[in-house]
Amino acid sequence: MTDERLSELEAACGAEADEDGKVKIYPGDVLELIHELRELRKHAADLSTHAGAIANLHGLLTNLCAYGERSSDVGVTLSSRIAVQDPGR
Repeated sequence: MTDERLSELEAACGAEADEDGKVKIYPGDVLELIHELRELRKHAADLSTHAGAIANLHGLLTNLCAYGERSSDVGVTLSSRIAVQDPGR
């Protein structure tokens, strides 16, 4: 919703009332504003979904970086041999 559209809405709400105390607004204008507000709400929901996905990705990358920076001497031998246990022992 642009500032111009908000100004139009503000002007319509601030218009002088008739003898019954009512301000008349065209239904098409109100429906158009409602449509714009719904689009903005949908856009905001999409942004929050993207923000959650980005936060998850950031957490995964942080964990991968921490894993890569860990020292390799805990439980790992530096030879190219793989230890295999014999299940019969």
